[in-house]
Amino acid sequence: MDPDSGQVTLIDAAGTPKPSPGEDLGLPRLDPLAGQVARIFRLGTLASVDKTSRIPPLDVPVKAELFGISSSRRAGAGTRRVEYRFSLLDDQELRGLEAKRRAAGALLSRFSFPIGDGVRWMPHGARPLFEAELDSLNKAGKDALTRVLGGDVSAFVKQRRDRVATAAQALYEEHHPGQRVAASTIDEILVNCEKRLKNAREGQLLPRITYTPLQFVVAQASEWASPWGQAASLLQGIAEFPRKMLTDRLLLRGLDVDESELLEAMDVCADAVLKISNRRDSRPRAHKDLHVLARLADSRMGARARCQLVLRLIGGAEAEEISAQITD
Repeated sequence: MDPDSGQVTLIDAAGTPKPSPGEDLGLPRLDPLAGQVARIFRLGTLASVDKTSRIPPLDVPVKAELFGISSSRRAGAGTRRVEYRFSLLDDQELRGLEAKRRAAGALLSRFSFPIGDGVRWMPHGARPLFEAELDSLNKAGKDALTRVLGGDVSAFVKQRRDRVATAAQALYEEHHPGQRVAASTIDEILVNCEKRLKNAREGQLLPRITYTPLQFVVAQASEWASPWGQAASLLQGIAEFPRKMLTDRLLLRGLDVDESELLEAMDVCADAVLKISNRRDSRPRAHKDLHVLARLADSRMGARARCQLVLRLIGGAEAEEISAQITD
């Protein structure tokens, strides 16, 4: 057995290599690199925000027809669309709560690696740390919502009725000068606003996360499909993460997570840069490695070749050695 590739070679009593049963059948040899990448893929899952569980925005859309006009008008090559949105919250309250409502995606990106356009891969070990942060973030958002709404959502809606009525009247007069907006229109807007706020108050502010197992299968490659692009993106992220942690003191800003725990959870390749005992020595190396990784990502090398070089860098190869093999 080759100690580096894991490739097994059969030999006869005289020490002469013999064809394997697979070769006798015309089967292709196993790719050691593909096997290594497949093992890494099994150490995590795809992770994505379940948009179906996300609560709607806290401001409410209102059809233009409610104000006596058409929501869409076409004139030749041009189209005009009119949409109204109403909120019982002031601008500062709305911005703050909406930022918390949409925070799951940004948080997910800090505990996972990119594997494709908008697709993330999370190590199994990072999941409990990530979900603990989700719990904390969801609680902070719910607490903020309670501070704004108080204990009774219906009372809050009545308290801010004039805010909606004033805005509705101003918008109505843009198309109907001197006329009063119907009280039923204001009531309908308020009912929808109250429903949104109650849903946000009663459920989770943040959406759920979907975890999906992913396999790396080279046999499914074709002229138009290859798994190596995903593998290269994943390995690039795996290599960059600890090096960015070593060089950017602000990387964990806003997270309530232990740095060493997170590094251990995200380290699925036993990265050599984390084995350097003196952090002062590891930081310069991390800077050099990041420069090489950026150059490699921008190169025109094939995805499989990039995977090889990234894994060698993770394994302890010097940045200069890897840089010399990059073909721009």
